[in-house]
Amino acid sequence: GHVPVERLNRTEYANAVKDLLAVEIDPNQYLPADIAVEGFNNIAAALTVSPAFLEQYINAARVVARIAVGKPEADLVKASFPPPTGNQDVYVDGMPPGTRGGTRFEYLFPADGEYRFTITDLDFGLYPRGVENETTVVVLVDRKEVFRQKVGGDADREFVDRGGGAPAGEKLMERFANIPVQVTAGVHEVVVTFIERSRVATDDPVAGGTQYHGFLIKGYLRLPRLMGSIKLVGPYAATGPTRTPSREKLLICKPEGPEQERACAQRITTDLAGRAFRRPITKDDVAGLMAFYDEGHEGPGGFNAGIEQLVTAVLASPDFLYRGIAQPKDGKEFHALSDLEL
Repeated sequence: GHVPVERLNRTEYANAVKDLLAVEIDPNQYLPADIAVEGFNNIAAALTVSPAFLEQYINAARVVARIAVGKPEADLVKASFPPPTGNQDVYVDGMPPGTRGGTRFEYLFPADGEYRFTITDLDFGLYPRGVENETTVVVLVDRKEVFRQKVGGDADREFVDRGGGAPAGEKLMERFANIPVQVTAGVHEVVVTFIERSRVATDDPVAGGTQYHGFLIKGYLRLPRLMGSIKLVGPYAATGPTRTPSREKLLICKPEGPEQERACAQRITTDLAGRAFRRPITKDDVAGLMAFYDEGHEGPGGFNAGIEQLVTAVLASPDFLYRGIAQPKDGKEFHALSDLEL
């Protein structure tokens, strides 16, 4: 009997794009609604295509390609991490040994470069008990120390006393603003904490309780506490392109020079088209797609622009958008995969 060619519906298209390029899109924003037949929107006879319909699929392909390839230069991004909620007076589980209080978090740094950290509040407020005794603040990336700064003690206490409390405390916090740290791209653990000090290293009452008319009044730890958020900005002077899951999945090779770019693009074409078309790739397939790469490469964007054009061509190809009966060159019909290999 007659078996019509079946087009990917909106949901299948979004799932295929996610599998191929690690790009998640809302297909409702880019693709027209599919016609449902008796409650099913994957009936081949209903999945017809008009010129206007195809135009929207091409536009969606351009959007996905732009997201997948990304920008060769990393944008400046900002992130903020809330202060810890646990006890800042003692060791916190999971933190490096020999520390007190603090916080830890993981962050995906998009590119190699300089990132600037800001610690917003160390309890130098209206009554800055945090400066009464000297302690050391440290920042660690993957448990390697990248910043160390002492605060508190006689000099800082006198400075706060002369400066009227809170305004002077804000001045002290400038030591912990825009801390420059070189970080490579990828997920890294960041720790902001205090080096634990002996509570009997001085005659001053660092912590403890006080008797008042027979009642024990809880004493305060007279050392800094992490009370504010940690802010992060970067990368500055990025030394490489933004690394994203999409680029890692798409760019299976990275040319080291202009002479290697086309060979690398051919490898990317063969890999991407093979997964997208769900069949063996021929030399004619590669040659046809490389024409799109060459056209994009001639512009100012070079290699990245060429790959973006290539991805657009793959996602707009009938070999990707349709499934069902295929007609190979030898004239024998065969059934392509009825479902996507996700």
